Amino acid sequence: MMTATVTRLFANGKADVLVTPENCAEGEGCAACGSCNAKKTLTVKASNPLGANVGDRVEIRSGIFKVAISRIIA
Repeated sequence: MMTATVTRLFANGKADVLVTPENCAEGEGCAACGSCNAKKTLTVKASNPLGANVGDRVEIRSGIFKVAISRIIA
């Protein structure tokens, strides 16, 4: 899993999350994100089933073509 920060919410239950290379778990869904390989910060659209809010630090789980918020970090 990777940590990220929620930057934008959408009415369809998705959110933009900001991922940095430092927060990547190597080999954890790089095909969906690519931040580790690009060595840059990326914004990724994720499913938001937990209802995270803008500014929340979250853990995201990623796989090919799908990224989802899996835990809100308190």
